Amino acid sequence: YMNIGKIINAVEEAGFSITNLKMAKLGKQEAERVLEGHRGKPYFNDLTNHVSSDLVVALEVLADNCISKIGSFVSSVRGQYGSDQIKAGVYGSESTANAAKELEFFFSSKSPLQTPAYFTNCSCLVIKPHLITENYVGQVFDAVLSSGFEVSAAEMFWLDRPSAEVLLITMQEFLEVYKGVVPEYNQIVEEFTNGPCIALEVRQENVVPALRELCGPHDP
Repeated sequence: YMNIGKIINAVEEAGFSITNLKMAKLGKQEAERVLEGHRGKPYFNDLTNHVSSDLVVALEVLADNCISKIGSFVSSVRGQYGSDQIKAGVYGSESTANAAKELEFFFSSKSPLQTPAYFTNCSCLVIKPHLITENYVGQVFDAVLSSGFEVSAAEMFWLDRPSAEVLLITMQEFLEVYKGVVPEYNQIVEEFTNGPCIALEVRQENVVPALRELCGPHDP
């Protein structure tokens, strides 16, 4: 869990573009569905028990020759972040067909997964589009976790103007606290529509002031 940010950072440094992200808690049957290709192996039950024991972070990544490249990446980091065949740390799609099934399972509208968010005793941290584009996602996760916060949920989302006025109203409500206070209010709204964002549910004692202190001033 504490290596989530480091692994995501390694993904970014390996040249992959992160185009979707979701933190989830898999049940036993859901883990078996994701790891169907390993069914029949002597370690299958232990593997699915481990994968369903705690939160996982699923990434959709893009790169040239992506399936081959992700296989090499997984092999290179398992020794660093895994301890054995069961607690391997990372898993990557082994074929284009598997990737399509796994991406549908995690990210499509048909996904059976529910958010693991608590919605209580928490705060929200949003990773803005330019940080995703500039490959700082892993570093942000790592900074949050290494500062003693718990990340209990995370998901990538899009707020785009062509999706109509409803999203703009939602954004304006979200940023209303800054209206008339921060001169760059309109630019902040624009920034949230320039690409995907990632929302993190963050938990800790006195989380709101602690997280604001970690994030620093609006204009550093």
